[in-house]
Amino acid sequence: GYAELLQVGEERSDGSAYIDAQHPHSSPVMGLVFSDTIALADQRTLKLSFAPRGESNDGPVAYMHRASARDNPDAPLGHHVGQDVGHISSTVLAARFRNGPWTVEASAFSGAEPEPTHVTLPIGALDSGALRLGYDVNADHRLMASVAHIKQADPAFPGTTSATRLSASTYDRFMARGQWSVDHAFVLGMIRRDPGGANLASLLDEFTAMRGPSAIWGRLELLQRLGTELALDNVPPTATADDRRWISALTVGYSHWLAGRGGIECAIGASLTADVIPDAWAHAYGSRTPLTARLIVQVHGDSRWNR
Repeated sequence: GYAELLQVGEERSDGSAYIDAQHPHSSPVMGLVFSDTIALADQRTLKLSFAPRGESNDGPVAYMHRASARDNPDAPLGHHVGQDVGHISSTVLAARFRNGPWTVEASAFSGAEPEPTHVTLPIGALDSGALRLGYDVNADHRLMASVAHIKQADPAFPGTTSATRLSASTYDRFMARGQWSVDHAFVLGMIRRDPGGANLASLLDEFTAMRGPSAIWGRLELLQRLGTELALDNVPPTATADDRRWISALTVGYSHWLAGRGGIECAIGASLTADVIPDAWAHAYGSRTPLTARLIVQVHGDSRWNR
């Protein structure tokens, strides 16, 4: 994976947790979907799909697919806090019904998260479910909400057997003066682990402003973490609501895009992230406001095979 302060989620092959790091996706198969879309009537469609690995309709649009985050390669800190962790799920059976501006999506899937360090494509039991509702206000503004119940044991929370994840999100596009286009997203997430786990909430606000080859982008996050998740000293060995603390992060970045050949685009950019850590945890990070700077090189490609 890659370093990211205050990020947690999933485990290495030896059972140790990823802490202050975003886990990798080692499998070359990020998604494999078989689907068919049926036109029922004017502005009414039904899409049926099966994915050995795919998206579980759980949470907002995944960050790597949001226009508001297209230049930010970092996973949100709320990725596992009711947000877009379901973007890679195992054994997804799904249906999506669209009626004009309304979209209803439902899926059954395996709650066990794919092992991030293993190149596998397992088929699991359909033991979890998700429901997502979307409404297109117009072509530039969209609303979405979701609920999911996941059968999943979490080693960080002994005794838990399942979790409930909730989300609400908005997606907007604006045209500003000077030929700037602005893509924006706002996300609320929540996770509750059962039985007896502490509830955690997350909030995200992000944007990308684009003009020609230049992109200015940013992300503001506010979420709850547990000291046990971060393996901090002087915290209870078992996670409780009293161990819960609010943390925040602000990221700003810039990317400059260069057109290539054959549908290939390249960009070079940089970002700066300022985290805000509670006083009780500052000793572990050496500061209440650590800074992270990144140099970012991106390559985008889009090609199709025609015969």
